[in-house]
Amino acid sequence: MTKRNAVFAGLFLAVTLAGLWLVFSQVESFRNARRLKSALTALPEGSTTLEQAVPFDWEAVYSFEPYTSREEIARTIGFDSPEISETMGEGMTQLIFVEEGRVVLCICAYPENLGYDVDFAGCVRYGEHTRFAVRQGDVVRLAPEPA
Repeated sequence: MTKRNAVFAGLFLAVTLAGLWLVFSQVESFRNARRLKSALTALPEGSTTLEQAVPFDWEAVYSFEPYTSREEIARTIGFDSPEISETMGEGMTQLIFVEEGRVVLCICAYPENLGYDVDFAGCVRYGEHTRFAVRQGDVVRLAPEPA
């Protein structure tokens, strides 16, 4: 094998591995989004914690105001990720679930399209057991209960 062929083979392998990594990382995100929607839209009216309601592993979930820049989001969660997106309009839900230094789910959509809305400011960490009131309607709404 010539040096040129070896370089092309190495480039092909690198591009293939990068493509597979992107595809499989998106599969986890799509699966988590589907599982979250199923879990949250099935919640009965009442009270729950995110530890009880979220059906995948996470360490922290962050909520951001509309138009928060990607740079500010990365600074807040402690790292940058291609999964991070910023909201493009008022009233959008933006949740970023993080585990072990990676984004396991980034939700950025209107509640009417999601079927649910989780409304809190800042960050909720796994193990804090923050109570959320659950209200059923056209959209299932979760809001922190008063302390």
